Amino acid sequence: MTSSSIDDISTEPLKNLKVSLLHHIAVDGVIFYQVDIQSDEQSWSVLKRFSQFESLHGFVLEQHPYVMLPVGCELPPKRPKWFFSHTDPHFIDQRKCLLQAYLQKLTGVPSIAKSRYLISFLSTDKTSNPIKDSPLAESRRSNNDDDPVEITKVSIPSTRPMSDHVLYQVYCANDYQPEWTVLKRFIQFYEMDQALRIDFAGRPSVLAELPPPPPRYIKLFVDHLDDNFIEHRRILLQHYLQKLLDIPAVVRNQHFLIFLGVNMR
Repeated sequence: MTSSSIDDISTEPLKNLKVSLLHHIAVDGVIFYQVDIQSDEQSWSVLKRFSQFESLHGFVLEQHPYVMLPVGCELPPKRPKWFFSHTDPHFIDQRKCLLQAYLQKLTGVPSIAKSRYLISFLSTDKTSNPIKDSPLAESRRSNNDDDPVEITKVSIPSTRPMSDHVLYQVYCANDYQPEWTVLKRFIQFYEMDQALRIDFAGRPSVLAELPPPPPRYIKLFVDHLDDNFIEHRRILLQHYLQKLLDIPAVVRNQHFLIFLGVNMR
């Protein structure tokens, strides 16, 4: 891990940026998130603490007060360490998901994408030994042609706020029929999750792989119809479904398939 001063960084805009955040490392109990960056000219990786994302966001708000940020272009909410372990794998996984979405939204704003501070953020703390996906992880979704599955792709591209709740539009696809969508409330994701855990109660190895759904919040304290809240929840629900899709036993489970609108005749 190396570090440089902002004064040492080129102010040339990084063209056609693509950022992803899939890995992390722990150093003395501190989590560093690996940001993988690709531009027209090259690709590289940097390691960042959450506090560095906070500094970046503070700069954005201070230096670009009149720029309209995309909905959901906010950092994940902080959780006190005395209530939540910041080294818990599920906590880290959901935070990575939201940090990736944050950077992707931020780099999509032209005036911010070419700012000196963002260029510095994406150019310092480079790692010479970035973590890569293992061959096993890359092949988890490949299926035997002789044993096709009903769902091969799932995403949540949009939401539909109602008067007192939100409907999430779940897009589904497979390799042999037209795509389709289903509308689901947040509570229905939880009900499906509970059904999966009951079904796999006798299979500890599968149970251990199941990701937790996004956290629930009491409406008295959190506005569930706030645009940024809805967007963060959409991102986490999509991530949750895509993690489930990586588990072979789940993609053939009737509760999962019925939830996604598959006719179980």
